[in-house]
Amino acid sequence: MAYQPYQPTWVNPYMPAGQGWQVNQLPNVQPVNGIVKVNGRDSASQYQLPPNSMSPALFDKNGRVFYVVSTDGTGAKTVETFDFSPHVDEPVTVDGAQFVSRREFDEFTAKVQAAIGALNGTNGPVQDAAAEPAGGQG
Repeated sequence: MAYQPYQPTWVNPYMPAGQGWQVNQLPNVQPVNGIVKVNGRDSASQYQLPPNSMSPALFDKNGRVFYVVSTDGTGAKTVETFDFSPHVDEPVTVDGAQFVSRREFDEFTAKVQAAIGALNGTNGPVQDAAAEPAGGQG
């Protein structure tokens, strides 16, 4: 027979059958819809955790904050507080100095093409004289 803590090893003959010592076990706290609500930081710090673990988000009933409780290897708790804030979509602003219009881009492209055409000249593409060996000698 395996060891069972808090179980009597003797039977009281005067107690009706099936009624022995009752062990008062704490109810297993289950989150409602995945949400655990607490009453402030003190209540969050009392959340029971085994060593080396982290709690789910504990939502404060009284404020716009939530807590995350974590424990280290010795079971020492750390309670971190986070604020809720509503998310606001900010409009995207475009700085005109960083971008060019299509017209400005087309004008720049035409200038670059004209500069390339001027360099190429009528004899074809301009070649770097240093890239060719002089007179085929090497």
